[in-house]
Amino acid sequence: MAGKNLICVQTGNWYDKRFGGDAHADEAFAFIKSCGFDAVDFNIDQTMNAGLISRGERNTFYDAPLEELLELYRPVKEAALRHGVAISSGHGLFPMIIDGKDDLNDYIIMATEKIIAIMAYIGCHALIVHPACRNDKAHEWEINMAMYRRLIPAAKQYGVKICLENIPSHNGHHVVMGCCCDVQEACRYIDTLNAEAGEDVFGFCFDIGHANNTCRILSNDIRTLGKRLTTLHIHDNDAASDLHLIPYTQKRGAVDWEDFIAGLRDIGYEGALNFETFAGVDLVPQEIGEAALRFIAAIGRYFASRLDA
Repeated sequence: MAGKNLICVQTGNWYDKRFGGDAHADEAFAFIKSCGFDAVDFNIDQTMNAGLISRGERNTFYDAPLEELLELYRPVKEAALRHGVAISSGHGLFPMIIDGKDDLNDYIIMATEKIIAIMAYIGCHALIVHPACRNDKAHEWEINMAMYRRLIPAAKQYGVKICLENIPSHNGHHVVMGCCCDVQEACRYIDTLNAEAGEDVFGFCFDIGHANNTCRILSNDIRTLGKRLTTLHIHDNDAASDLHLIPYTQKRGAVDWEDFIAGLRDIGYEGALNFETFAGVDLVPQEIGEAALRFIAAIGRYFASRLDA
């Protein structure tokens, strides 16, 4: 789909709760287009539950041959094309690394390689793959670099950019800086990995809510990321908890949206305005969930108009 600053929302929650997932993709894509969105961020992470991975377990979904998996996603590909909805990014599995579980980690890499192929098949060319957070930064660098290196061949083969994300950590009940929350660190990962890949294989998904949780100045971070910035996770919070609320619905500690817009304008950002606002939609009764989505799309159009000004 041509054009810049596509208005995008993740498929998480509304896609499965309202339509039952991929089997009803045609209805789902028609619906989200009618709500005012140009694109979706496809939550393929929901094929393998994060809690399951964290417990050191796995399911068997990705044991299927790639050809069978691609056929499962044919309705998604066809619905997106039929209704003119771009799939601007996909959200990969997480966590990607479980200490002491090498067999599971190998399975997650194998699954992610198949996900990369699925993304390319459905017309998506950016996949968000979370880095792991560890207290020892040298160990954190080592395990993340090893993990991302393993994805380079598939990313190059299928033309899908792997996007790191700023991931906060926790100290008790407090959110603290985690991997890539300092965007200088993110740039080091991306530049090192792209140099090793020999081409522009890695980019960045800047999560605005996570940045607010870690007290970042958004415009400064966006300017530092520059051309590395591939996509966004836009949502609001109180600067203390990862709430995933709709912009402008939080007062105390809320995201500085003017600073956010200024940063994007300064770098000439042309990527999707992607909203990760599932909790904000879940807070309202299902009967007015559509109105909540339309409100999010309206905010997206407002942001886009400000960037064009």
